[in-house]
Amino acid sequence: MREAGLILRTAFALFTLGIVCPVSSAAEPIPPDSVPQAVGITQTIFVEGKEFTVREIVQRAMKGERTKLAGHVDVTYRISTHVAFVWPEKKTVETEVYRIYGDSTGYMRRVLLASQSEKFKKQNDAWALDETEQPDAPDYRIRDFDVSRFTRIPIYLENDQEYDFTLLDRTLEPDRVIFHVAFRPKSDFSELPRGDIYIDSNGFRVIHEVYEFTENPMPVFIKGIRRISVQWMRLVGGEWVPKQLAAELDLRRGAMWFAPSGISFSQIFEGYRFDLGYDARLFGERDDMPDLGKGIAAATADTTLSIAAPQLLSSLHAQDDAAYTPEVRITNHAFIDSTGARHDSLGVGGLTGSLYGNNLVLDFSPSLTDWDYNRVEGFVFGGEANYGRADQRARLSAFGGFATAPEEFRYRVDLRTELPATDRKAALVVSFRDRVEPFGSNRPALNSLRAFVGGADDQDYAHRLGGSARVVVTPTNDLSFDAGVEGTRESSVVTDEDFSLFGDMNQVNPAVEEGDEYAIVVGARVDTPHWLHARVTQRLAGGALGGDFRYNRTDITIRARGFVVGRQELALTLNGVATGDAPPFQQRADVGGLSTVRGYDRRTHLGNHSFASRLEYFVPYDVFAYTRIPLLDSSSIQVVPWADAGRVGEGDSQDWIRSVGIGLQRYLWPVDDAANLRLDFTFPLDNPESDFVVYLWFVALR
Repeated sequence: MREAGLILRTAFALFTLGIVCPVSSAAEPIPPDSVPQAVGITQTIFVEGKEFTVREIVQRAMKGERTKLAGHVDVTYRISTHVAFVWPEKKTVETEVYRIYGDSTGYMRRVLLASQSEKFKKQNDAWALDETEQPDAPDYRIRDFDVSRFTRIPIYLENDQEYDFTLLDRTLEPDRVIFHVAFRPKSDFSELPRGDIYIDSNGFRVIHEVYEFTENPMPVFIKGIRRISVQWMRLVGGEWVPKQLAAELDLRRGAMWFAPSGISFSQIFEGYRFDLGYDARLFGERDDMPDLGKGIAAATADTTLSIAAPQLLSSLHAQDDAAYTPEVRITNHAFIDSTGARHDSLGVGGLTGSLYGNNLVLDFSPSLTDWDYNRVEGFVFGGEANYGRADQRARLSAFGGFATAPEEFRYRVDLRTELPATDRKAALVVSFRDRVEPFGSNRPALNSLRAFVGGADDQDYAHRLGGSARVVVTPTNDLSFDAGVEGTRESSVVTDEDFSLFGDMNQVNPAVEEGDEYAIVVGARVDTPHWLHARVTQRLAGGALGGDFRYNRTDITIRARGFVVGRQELALTLNGVATGDAPPFQQRADVGGLSTVRGYDRRTHLGNHSFASRLEYFVPYDVFAYTRIPLLDSSSIQVVPWADAGRVGEGDSQDWIRSVGIGLQRYLWPVDDAANLRLDFTFPLDNPESDFVVYLWFVALR
């Protein structure tokens, strides 16, 4: 039962991380007339003769958010986290206390001071304490975070091009105006939150946030989200800092009978101190200590005071507190205060267990992502063992599984370790495997599930025995490079399994050209914020490396998605492959199938070169909601018209193959490659064997 609660808490923590940001880093005050042009104008207001549009308000807020700690170089504070898992007749309350250090470079260190779990049972319609226990000890207490976690602005400002903003109201105060602005995703089917924000014209900072969701972010597990909000407060020095984060949600208990009916979550931020420098006694030793200079004040701030704050703020906080159930409120103040006092006195020396994550741990997991079902191997299931540092800077993992069709053992061994003196931006990855793996362009998400349920195995397979070594360099989250060598023995596999719940999988698996392959592989990935993703890979096999194959292959994939006019959203995918010398059958370029041109068999055409394009239009309006047909009007099904086209060069055909269609998709969960369940009605334009094909498959979130 406790494990289920931990799983739910982890899922919820990940869910909230995308919404709420820590304290913003220091920045220069914004120039009074420096206003970029991005958000569409919807309304005009007047303040003391100065005209402000919603566009200007939001754009100024983007800069104002980065000035909430303007002039300071570092900050320390305490976070108390409270999570209540509530069942009809019992509840568990878990409390954790953290001390945080952050500086203007974006560096942040979080130290877990203590945690406690309290179990209650219902007696006479009231909660009675049943027992108090210590939760499972963490692998380590001190964790470092990079700039993206410390300087992140709210999601509606970071992704402002995906939102429409509307001015709802303004409140005039003696020295300021408070703008009440609503933000809503442009698409009715967006997984992003919507809500209300209040912006103070004095600095254009967000001072209160309330979140809702147009689309339930996890409808499979979450029944509904009652409320999420962030309260801000102004300190005596003029700094704006978080005061409270709170949220409540209801869970679906049908299939998860063991799950609680609801979760109430809150975090209290307090004890802010500025410009005191890094204290190793409180936060532990660091590898590097940058020179931050001096802040405007190395003084203690009384976080109980809110000096010259907007008058509206107190009423907003009162309304917010009243909107939650009592389960949100932190009651274990004695534990929190004593924990803070102990840390002030003893520092990290008073903490037990591993501090830095350099301790070695061994753990086991089923590793469900390695499980598979296909027409060649049947059911592949097993487990994984992991051994290495608790912070995963050096990790050895091994998966072993049994394939039911050939009745053979399959395995994979991976070693990943960070390279020294690279600031965690470079790693060496060594792997060895004995697995059956797909080849060709088709890589539909959750292919094994489609194969088991409907017999729709849309991949071809080869057996690979061998290993690789590569260096991965990640300068930023949006840019990465990798280079290494691979050596494998490739062999054909035959069809051994044809069972599925509906239909069968009796398609023939093609034979491959067998032999040893030795190759150099280099690649790069670029993700520009919000709309463009590109990946290029170059593979050079044979020659001086030896082996049975000599060829080169270049793969380029570009995906672009964004709002082109108003709420109209388009997605364009381009795939190009070029090969040279004498590529084996399994490495030749191809088109046809779910991943390139729908309505045609996988690998319909083969050649030395290929090009495929896909254009999709995501209708932003909930068309079925207007039908007023029961169930259908609340189904949240999005309409997606689309078109595919592709051809090969120097191959078995020079003709283009094309298809058009319309998709109906339903959002399921925030899984990048399989977030939506899609039903595609496909009309191939150049296929004499079929003029209509229907697919049921999973497509990516974005």
